[in-house]
Amino acid sequence: MRKNGSKIEANGASIHVEETGNPHGRELLFLHGGGGSLDDWDGVIDAFEDCRCVLIDSRGHGASTLGTDPLSYRLLAADAETVIAERQMTSPVIIGHSDGGITGLHVAARGNRRLSGLVTIGANGDAPATTVMRNIYDLLTPEKWRGRFPETVEHYQSLNPEPDFEKFFKALLSMWRNTATGNYPGRIAQTIRCPALIIGGDEDHLVLRDETVALANAIAGAKLGLIAFGSHVPHQDQPELVLPLIKTFLSKL
Repeated sequence: MRKNGSKIEANGASIHVEETGNPHGRELLFLHGGGGSLDDWDGVIDAFEDCRCVLIDSRGHGASTLGTDPLSYRLLAADAETVIAERQMTSPVIIGHSDGGITGLHVAARGNRRLSGLVTIGANGDAPATTVMRNIYDLLTPEKWRGRFPETVEHYQSLNPEPDFEKFFKALLSMWRNTATGNYPGRIAQTIRCPALIIGGDEDHLVLRDETVALANAIAGAKLGLIAFGSHVPHQDQPELVLPLIKTFLSKL
């Protein structure tokens, strides 16, 4: 049962934050993927009941407002840093899926907040492969997303204080398609010094297995968890494989 829901003002947006678990346990900051919400962690969060778990609705997602600045991974990282400070997290481990993992890479590389570790799941280090960009992101529209994932749109409409799905999803698409230097982490991932666990599904249609391996290789000492038959959401589809990896990683920090 999540508790302590609150709003934190961050860089022109109102960020919805919830907390669960042991308030005196290891600090974990959960960052969900694009188009989702903190509810995406519902199937796995109980596995960390001994930890202090802080969950964010990324700006524009869930119960958080979009703000007026163009959406970017660096902006999401600044939001996460604000939450870390406001929730008085001294040295959290970030666990981020997809966009949340990319955001975590930026936070770790920037070094503005001390992290004990970083876990990414289905996250890009570099911009998506040309085939993925051309065949998926370049063809996506709000209408196509609504047709394929209607439940996520309904969830967004029910939670968001300023619901405007067209505006929100176009902002999200712009971020995904933005290959300018500095949006996706790229070479700055090489500057990450905290312990890292890079997890990916070897059948992920958005992040190719070679990209997952390359990201792990780019971070000194990073551990790699490549999940056989894994999708873009292996923590949801194969928690029996992913959760032990994360637990082992945490036990060694």
